[in-house]
Amino acid sequence: MSRGRAVLAFLWALPALLAWGSVARDARADGERPPIRMNVEGCSPAWESEIRLTVAVELGDERLASAPTDTQPAAPDAGAGYTLNVRCDEQRARVVARNAKTAVTLERTLTDLPDATAPRLIALVGVELLTTFDPALRRRREAPARSTKPPAPPPEVRAAAPPPPRRLSLKAGWVYRTFLTTGGVQAWGGTLDGRRASQDQRWSAGAGVELARDEQSTSLGQTSALLASARASVGTRLLAGDRFALALDLDARGGIVRLSGSSDVAGVDAYAGVHPWAGPALTLRAQAGASWFFAEVAAEAGWAAVSASGLVNGGANLAASGPWLALSLGLGSRG
Repeated sequence: MSRGRAVLAFLWALPALLAWGSVARDARADGERPPIRMNVEGCSPAWESEIRLTVAVELGDERLASAPTDTQPAAPDAGAGYTLNVRCDEQRARVVARNAKTAVTLERTLTDLPDATAPRLIALVGVELLTTFDPALRRRREAPARSTKPPAPPPEVRAAAPPPPRRLSLKAGWVYRTFLTTGGVQAWGGTLDGRRASQDQRWSAGAGVELARDEQSTSLGQTSALLASARASVGTRLLAGDRFALALDLDARGGIVRLSGSSDVAGVDAYAGVHPWAGPALTLRAQAGASWFFAEVAAEAGWAAVSASGLVNGGANLAASGPWLALSLGLGSRG
């Protein structure tokens, strides 16, 4: 073969040789792509599954979607490969990517992560760190397709049922009662009340007892009154809140009063007598408290339809009659 023909044959074969070399180089590059090892720690199973799946889709490597097993790429050695570590801690996530060849480490810490998008955001940050080392990682060819089971849905969490409303209450306190007539009794004492509310707390019914005493001085000696009464009531809430309530009650109150007198003056007779008294009333109650404990202030106004009075020196000087007003302060518990 002449020298000219050899040159022509070489030039004719040169394009084919170049094409073959390019294909061989690409095939070798694909086969030598560095492995990626991924570790997820401290994250919930639902988060870990979504993080792995998102990284696998972004990098085109289905093996990364699985937890560490033999199907994942081997751990990178000192010569090549990458490691992606994700660590969750409450509402914070730390993402670290490492290039095994250069020993360079990139790190990002994410805080205040929203539950709905946190796993995908963590995965995308990890992909961004890895592709900072090698942008070609995002264009990796997919591993052979194989059937994978979708991640199990997170367990259903049922909200705890709210505790039943506290419908029963018991209160004890102090009371001041005065009858707004001439010589009206002005007594101080104690009171004990119980109440039961409806299921919606709007209506209530109650009952209570009271014992109070009054002593007064006159020109002839001393007078005293001892009042014992009981009441029954129904009421409704005018204002209701978490810690404060305002209620109005319609009451029926009745009892007895012991009126007595004493004197050191000669020729003055002293007597004692027990008489009934009763009448309707309205009560405005303001209550403040938390959980089982509360404090209550109440104002009661009524009219003694059944009244009692005592005479001193021929004139009324001690009476449980006409309109009355009572103020009370109490502490109690609900259950």
